[in-house]
Amino acid sequence: MTKKPVKAVVISPAFGITGIDPSLVLSPSADIAETRKKIEAQAAELGAGIPPYLGGIITDIQLETPAIGISLSYADCAIAQQAADMIAQRWTTMAGDNAQGKITAGTAEGVDGLCAAAVKVVLAEPGIERSPAYEQILTSYFTRKAGILNIGTQ
Repeated sequence: MTKKPVKAVVISPAFGITGIDPSLVLSPSADIAETRKKIEAQAAELGAGIPPYLGGIITDIQLETPAIGISLSYADCAIAQQAADMIAQRWTTMAGDNAQGKITAGTAEGVDGLCAAAVKVVLAEPGIERSPAYEQILTSYFTRKAGILNIGTQ
């Protein structure tokens, strides 16, 4: 039997801009470079985080043990790899003990030069009905606290 994601959330850069004015992402301007500059300027004031992403998807995956998949879109694979490595590192220091597991980080090349940072965390403990890894990511967003996917400058 093939295991499939049971939950997925499509995210915009607003997901990672805790402390940054969300109206920057909702700008009427179609100029993504201008919007990105504004976000980066405010992110510089906040400090640590991953490189700004264009969008992404977070999936709660039910394997033999629970897992989470994170895929974020970037303009090129060098930035995507940097982001994947940073997410993996931030996961080990920011996720709770019950959300730790085997981390795989890499990239997936897309079309038109786009690339995705792809991170999967497979938890060590089987039989958990509610994934603490998936909950870890969403809780930081809903409480507007610093999280693993926060956009920053370091």
